[in-house]
Amino acid sequence: EDWTLVLGARNETFEQELQYPNAPGADSNLEYDDWYPALNLTWRTSEEIQLRLGLSQTVSYPGIIERSEAQTFDPDTDDPIFGNPDLQVSTIDNYDIRAEYYFSETESVSLALFYKSIDSPVERAIPDASGSAAADATTFVNQESADLTGVEIDAYKEVLSEDDYLVFVGGNISYIDSEVDFSEDSIRLEGASADGRQLQGQSEWLSNLQIGMDHYPTEQKFTVLVNYFDDRIY
Repeated sequence: EDWTLVLGARNETFEQELQYPNAPGADSNLEYDDWYPALNLTWRTSEEIQLRLGLSQTVSYPGIIERSEAQTFDPDTDDPIFGNPDLQVSTIDNYDIRAEYYFSETESVSLALFYKSIDSPVERAIPDASGSAAADATTFVNQESADLTGVEIDAYKEVLSEDDYLVFVGGNISYIDSEVDFSEDSIRLEGASADGRQLQGQSEWLSNLQIGMDHYPTEQKFTVLVNYFDDRIY
């Protein structure tokens, strides 16, 4: 009665075919098929405390813009974007350990440690070409790998509970350390000293705050949400 084990596996088949009527020689196709396992183990040490272990594998596919050789433009900067038809699929191994303490059936606080290992993550890069157009443009490359290690605190508390309404506060804050292992092309373009920098788009600090009220007679919910992310590499 104190232990729960959940095992699973998911199969995904992915195919992305890009065709260019005016340049059929540029047509490209990306196919990927694999199984992704998952394991979740829960140990209820008491009525108030639970310990959880999670292991899983997930996948991230490059989008059409990332692989398309047709030129597009960044909606924010108007800079040209050149896709990379050689992009590969990224696979992610996920590991997390979480301790949960319940004040009541709905109120809780938790502390989690997690680690992610990403194979072939996709990042933006400067095109490996000369000219002013290439200098302002971006493309996409697969790096060798990336590692993310983090800690998260999450809590939910009912501040005021009456017959007609409930006021609650919830939120979380995370610290995430990331590191990228460069491909040979990225070492040549960015320099060997940049190898091991933070992963693009990954902030060190992330937080979310939710303040809400449930009004039972009118069956309405009012919520204020605030989220914050630290500096991140673009």
